[in-house]
Amino acid sequence: MRRRGFAVNDQLTETGLTAVGRARETAAGGEPSCRLTAMPTARFDRDLPPSRVGAISAAVTRIEEALTARG
Repeated sequence: MRRRGFAVNDQLTETGLTAVGRARETAAGGEPSCRLTAMPTARFDRDLPPSRVGAISAAVTRIEEALTARG
């Protein structure tokens, strides 16, 4: 995850389900977390194009901003 900026869980916890996630930035001492999207494995592209990684990163940024705004 650190090298690529995202991680893939390809049916490791549930047959037929694949998830792609990205770590959420936290303040020093903050609780680590991540955001992910899950899909049927049949819809997962193993050659995950950079545009999808960018879309996931943008979604995580929007979630972080919304959570920060809520306090």
